Amino acid sequence: MWHPGPGSAGYYPYIAQNRDSVTKTDVSNSWALRPWEIGMEGSNTGQYSVLRFTVPKMGKYRIKAVFEGVHVRISTTDVHVLLNSQHLFDAVIEGYGGDPVLHATVGAHPSATFEDSISLQKGEMLYFAVGYGPNGTFYNDTTGLLITIELI
Repeated sequence: MWHPGPGSAGYYPYIAQNRDSVTKTDVSNSWALRPWEIGMEGSNTGQYSVLRFTVPKMGKYRIKAVFEGVHVRISTTDVHVLLNSQHLFDAVIEGYGGDPVLHATVGAHPSATFEDSISLQKGEMLYFAVGYGPNGTFYNDTTGLLITIELI
């Protein structure tokens, strides 16, 4: 897990990854990440959890990003994919859409998928972001991101 600072004041926003070949739960057993899934949560003051990909070489890329609520107390977040400052995808997660071994899929929008093939220039930035959602709080908002970026 990565936190912006020490102690409870520096806990949010955070980003984590499960680098194992099996689903792993957090220490409180309230959220889980599938193998290689990234966990993201924004702060209660509106800071986004952001993952940035810098394009290594010019070309056409296939991008697939699956965001899913992974907190058993039901995630409510806003999720985004941006190219530099241009929004490519915006959605809301309301529900649990993670590994069904931990919890059944529930909610109006437990997951959201962006998939596209786009031409990118070397040095451009793709951003994958998670905010605190329509309820304006970060409580129980851990959101998973399964991502593939492939030069085609």
